[in-house]
Amino acid sequence: MTRYSLALYLERLCAEEPELITTAIELCRKKLRKPTFSKAEYVALLVKNGCQSLAETMAALWKVDCPSLTKDGSLTYPSDVVEKKKPALKAKSGKKASGSLTR
Repeated sequence: MTRYSLALYLERLCAEEPELITTAIELCRKKLRKPTFSKAEYVALLVKNGCQSLAETMAALWKVDCPSLTKDGSLTYPSDVVEKKKPALKAKSGKKASGSLTR
């Protein structure tokens, strides 16, 4: 007999039967009149609790960003990484090059 933690069990179930688990999550959310967490917050909660592949599956289904967990326990979103990689645009000073080309 193999014993699983809840996170590992959900991860394995998601790998073997993704439609089953996504349907169950959707049904649970529909039964709640006012879900405690938004879909993006729920995905982040899954990541924090060790269910990265389940979080990625739900994020793709709900079309929200899926964060990844850093070593210090904080979340990093793909949109944050893209913004950091973009170079900052330098403002033009409006000054013309000094020196004259005429003789």
